[in-house]
Amino acid sequence: MRFILSNELDNDDFIEDLLQIDTLVYDESNQGTAENVIARYHVNRETIILAADNSRFIGYIAFFPITDKLSKRIQSEDSMFDDNIRPEDILPSYTCDRDIDLFLISIAVHPEYQGKGIGVELVKRFNKFVSEKSGSGCRIRNVYSYAVTDAGERLLSKAGFCEVKSILQPMSNHAVKLMQHCF
Repeated sequence: MRFILSNELDNDDFIEDLLQIDTLVYDESNQGTAENVIARYHVNRETIILAADNSRFIGYIAFFPITDKLSKRIQSEDSMFDDNIRPEDILPSYTCDRDIDLFLISIAVHPEYQGKGIGVELVKRFNKFVSEKSGSGCRIRNVYSYAVTDAGERLLSKAGFCEVKSILQPMSNHAVKLMQHCF
């Protein structure tokens, strides 16, 4: 098993593999579109940690630094921000001259590989990434994520995230939980 930070890859061909994993893990309303994922990746290439088994990508965790404007909207609005996050809502780099909020947009592991600790390892690698950024002087203020499944909520809780609020999804009775890392 290998874990790779997306900026170490030569191109964005891997995104199709990630979108395929999404179709196996998430219902259609929680899947990213190639257009939006590629656009966000082109703004900040340090945005995805991939799990690979031989030459096949089998899981990922996707995140990025966000603008203060988006951070305030996430905190104040009772709606879910996901694939609707625009490239202009993402900071192009991790800077050390200001506080930064991160948004963890997705964690997914191919169903054939679930239950083998890959999601936990992806979260550990994400936490290490955040720790290294903090250690280099970047001030990470908040990390937000949404739990759209019970398994996602359990994984985020194990990773040190606490529920901030529940948001009832329109057209369904399913509540999505806004989670925040409890440093």
